Amino acid sequence: MKKLILSLSILGLTFTAFSQTTITDSIQTGAAYSNDVYYSLKNGVVKSAANNEWQLALSIGAFNVAVRTNATTSSSGDGSVVVYEQPNKDTTTWANFDTTGYKTWEALENSDENWEMGALNVNASGQFDYGWGEYDQTSHAVTGNRLYFVTVKSGSNTLYKKLWIKSKKLGNWVIAFANIDGSNEQVLTVKSSDYTGKNFVYVSLINNTIVDREPASSNWDFVLTRYKAFQPAQGVYYASTGILTNAGVVTAEARGTAVADAALNNFIADTSDNISVIGADWKQVNNQTFQFYVVDSLCYFVKAKDGAFWKLAFTKFAGSSTGNTVFNKTKLTPATGVTTIGNEVKNLTVYPNPASNNITVLFDADNNNSNITLVDLSGRLVKQIGTQQNNGFNAHQISLSDVNKGIYFLQVNNGNSTSIQKIIVE
Repeated sequence: MKKLILSLSILGLTFTAFSQTTITDSIQTGAAYSNDVYYSLKNGVVKSAANNEWQLALSIGAFNVAVRTNATTSSSGDGSVVVYEQPNKDTTTWANFDTTGYKTWEALENSDENWEMGALNVNASGQFDYGWGEYDQTSHAVTGNRLYFVTVKSGSNTLYKKLWIKSKKLGNWVIAFANIDGSNEQVLTVKSSDYTGKNFVYVSLINNTIVDREPASSNWDFVLTRYKAFQPAQGVYYASTGILTNAGVVTAEARGTAVADAALNNFIADTSDNISVIGADWKQVNNQTFQFYVVDSLCYFVKAKDGAFWKLAFTKFAGSSTGNTVFNKTKLTPATGVTTIGNEVKNLTVYPNPASNNITVLFDADNNNSNITLVDLSGRLVKQIGTQQNNGFNAHQISLSDVNKGIYFLQVNNGNSTSIQKIIVE
């Protein structure tokens, strides 16, 4: 261990103390929740887009087959749709689409947990059945085998449409839709290659157009949006305004603990890529004043698209007047001035630094054999924390109550990867 510390001295490793800074920010949907707001924890608002300009969302990529519907837009519902699945798998009825008894047909809803489980995917029944169509192992195409009846709210009018997702092959979608009497039939081809780096491309059934409205997936962490949230107690979906996280963002909820005291390691078992971990229930309505209030002792830990860790706590929600949403965000201090021996431990974050009572160590593990040690400047072992975790995200809190004030080296080993960070105890 002394030899290792000597090597670090020769490398001239320097140390800068960083304190956590909490930033208050806000985002607004506009009156009546009329916009979706895409947000980056690092850079702020990325884009605001009207939520009534689309009815279908088609996932980008050769192997993504999600079809989501715009079930809930602004308070007026303008641009929203209800999609009913025709009871049988018979696309030969396209020309003579019969809507008799459609109110007894199943009305489809998007999953509020997974972007790839859209309304038209929920009835998938097997390995090669994706809901709206079935995969052919020879042609490598998913061919649509279901038809849909769609009601579209357009201003004060309701439009009645029929819909057929005809195919997706090599990233290219072909969809057909028309008025229910067969007039104004449209066949659109949508190429994923035209929207590389995005999650979805959008279709307007009102204007018969492809809508490019979403920022690049790498640029945003969550969207403040109007969506239907599943209510388990009632077994129904209910229109809500809240936060859905981007694909690849991991979130943990810290509920029932004072925000100042909440530490990620206590909630590591709850980390999830469920897109509605934050969702809409961080706010409630006062039954006497009918005003929104933010739930106490509630915050979220978010691993953003760029790998940085943040603590997020909401403080205000204005309701439908502006949709103004106010929150505090704290970036968990990333490891700085890190020396790496062999491979780098991925996304190493140590906070707070300087520290007094505890430090939290976060990193992504490539294997399930990790070890954390704390040594002093003379190379003496102060603490050793052996860990056995699954691959992926790790969080560990280390007590410093028995550690004297001073400068130390924190070493994180994960397989063949080793990173060393100076910390200060004060």
